[in-house]
Amino acid sequence: MRLEYPMYPSGMYSLKDGDFDEIAEMIHSEYLPEVLKRPVPVNIDYLIKERFYLEIIKAHITIGGNILGMMVFEDAEIVYYDMLYRPVKETINGSTMIIDLSLSDKQNYARERFTKAHELGHWVCHRSVHSYDKRPYEFRKSPVIACRDESVERYKYREDGRVLELEEWQADRFAASILMPKKSFIAVSERAILNCGIRGGILVKGKHIEESRKAIAAVSSFFMVSKKATQIRMSQLGLLVE
Repeated sequence: MRLEYPMYPSGMYSLKDGDFDEIAEMIHSEYLPEVLKRPVPVNIDYLIKERFYLEIIKAHITIGGNILGMMVFEDAEIVYYDMLYRPVKETINGSTMIIDLSLSDKQNYARERFTKAHELGHWVCHRSVHSYDKRPYEFRKSPVIACRDESVERYKYREDGRVLELEEWQADRFAASILMPKKSFIAVSERAILNCGIRGGILVKGKHIEESRKAIAAVSSFFMVSKKATQIRMSQLGLLVE
């Protein structure tokens, strides 16, 4: 899939907030059309493996679990740790996603889904920066992106409001749009808000405290994402306001 968006001189796509919903709708329309017909959870594993033809490997990426995922764009020598935390050094093929085993617990299921979608975001949005055959520039970054715990599902900004880590911000926004399709998300959220007794489809922070908690829990459960990701998405789409 090729994106038709302006690029920075570095090879990074210049993407605005609304672009990610546009990209997600394009992907859903081509690969998961049922997602656009009615609200359903997105099968992220099917999308990654069967539609983008990426391999997923689960391993301990670090001893401490501070790296949640890696996207390998081209063949690269990687050191990771097996089930017994023994170091393994091998060449990992390009088009491979590595997901940390710390996310395999049932309690981390939602975050594992978001991490997979985040890594897919790197594949879709950042191959022009990290792959020789996709990059017509004189320099490039590493053929691997390693995403730390503080970079996934964090939406990091500087104090002045500007994006702190552009690649990570783009991957997070991509993941949110892929797992929580805009139209479906709004429909499910408005229904959840109404079920909490709030008319008008909008929650107000500080006023609808208990209603917000219940609605966010219901929506996050439906889309199989974390409550934090749900809350951020609701705020972005004007469903949760100050």
